[in-house]
Amino acid sequence: MRETEFDLFCLPFSGASAYSYKPFADHAPSGLRLIPLELPGRGRRLREPLLTDLRQMVGDLLPRVRAAITRPYAVYGHSLGALLGFYLVKELVEAGEPLPLYLFFSGRAGPSIPYEENERHLLPRDQFFDKVLAMGGSPSAVFADEEMAVFFEPILRADFCAAETCVYQTSAPFDIPIDVLIGTDEKISETQAMAWSRETNAGVEVLEFPGNHFFIFDHSEAIMQHISSRLRYCSQVV
Repeated sequence: MRETEFDLFCLPFSGASAYSYKPFADHAPSGLRLIPLELPGRGRRLREPLLTDLRQMVGDLLPRVRAAITRPYAVYGHSLGALLGFYLVKELVEAGEPLPLYLFFSGRAGPSIPYEENERHLLPRDQFFDKVLAMGGSPSAVFADEEMAVFFEPILRADFCAAETCVYQTSAPFDIPIDVLIGTDEKISETQAMAWSRETNAGVEVLEFPGNHFFIFDHSEAIMQHISSRLRYCSQVV
């Protein structure tokens, strides 16, 4: 019997391009195809204007996802990407599209939990870069190089703005299970992670990994194996 194949739509974290998920793609097991999504203003869409509103970002990505749904799939998002993934699925439900088998979110408490700091995108450059570096995802050499700093600053500010200004509104939960991945050294408690349970009737499981906010790249292989295992199990149950 032929192995079931799945797609995994990967939503970008702040400052990310489609290429940012290459470590995941390198460790994806057979039968799991990654589809990293690209926002305007970076990567292949570098010449397009940046967006600073999360709902506009979702509106931009929605038709690209709808056109690419051809087989069973899941959605993964880290940090900003978790919010994008959540609101994207809401739009897919509203549009009557085939829904993902599973949702995998990391680096973000439930969307009903506000950020402790919601004005980082307004900070002066030095303070803003300090906040970004403290998250662990960007090497200090990037911001030490003036040309690189000038390139990445507006992208990061746009993404931080989108995440920090998004206003949560209660809506009907969907029937898709969610796994939430968090790092032991980031500022997300298990209780905050479990707040995702407000958004689904199908259950939430929280998994902890050693590391800071960008623990995902220290555990790419384990995360890909976990996602693949979950999807194979789901397909057997369905």
